[in-house]
Amino acid sequence: MPGGAKGAYFYKPYPLTIARGEGVYLYDVDGRRYVDFANHHTAQILGHNYPTVVEAVGEQLKRGIALGAPVGVETELALEMCRRVASLERIRFCNSGTEATLHAIRLARGFSGHAKIAKFEGGYHGSHDVVEVSVSPPVEIEGCATEPNSVPTAGGISPNAAREVIILPYDDEVAVEALVTGTVMSWRALSSTPKRASCRTGKRSFSRFEKSPDKTMCCSSLMKSWASASVQVDCRNTMILCLT
Repeated sequence: MPGGAKGAYFYKPYPLTIARGEGVYLYDVDGRRYVDFANHHTAQILGHNYPTVVEAVGEQLKRGIALGAPVGVETELALEMCRRVASLERIRFCNSGTEATLHAIRLARGFSGHAKIAKFEGGYHGSHDVVEVSVSPPVEIEGCATEPNSVPTAGGISPNAAREVIILPYDDEVAVEALVTGTVMSWRALSSTPKRASCRTGKRSFSRFEKSPDKTMCCSSLMKSWASASVQVDCRNTMILCLT
């Protein structure tokens, strides 16, 4: 295993190796205890080894977990999620956030007929080509604060990928509106998750600007409502914006 761990968990001179988790704590192979503030990118919101979760997982293990067909519990979970979150209408479960955003972008492109997408600078949405752009760009090439450059994050990315992504500055609604109205004809979906599960937050006004369902912008001679966007939401609350 090159580096001993995948990139997100690699730290020089060697990655931290965890032996177990219990409640809010993690224990490494050397016996040191840590308070877990990351919670596996917020997936472990109940903590590690939460009794009810352990019991439910154990029961499912007895019935099987790789059966190659629907088993019913996914439908129950989807119904419960839609019941709890009023804006959810349909759910497609994926194996990872990378897979979810890959399918979401393809869906939005197919629905809209547009090729370009927009994402906020510093946002992490997985490890396929068009989302690995301007995740953590070097300062010397990231561009100006109000009009960031589209910078490939890793080697091996298609040379066309960066050209298909418009980078929006986070927490600056004036600059975002100027970029969008000056560049595109129509909104389709917006990639807005801050980088990984960080504590990065924007101004309250920017959050309202970003998420308002009735937010309307003048795009050339057309008026397009955010409410008509084609959006698929994954476990990290990712939305994808396809542009002309």
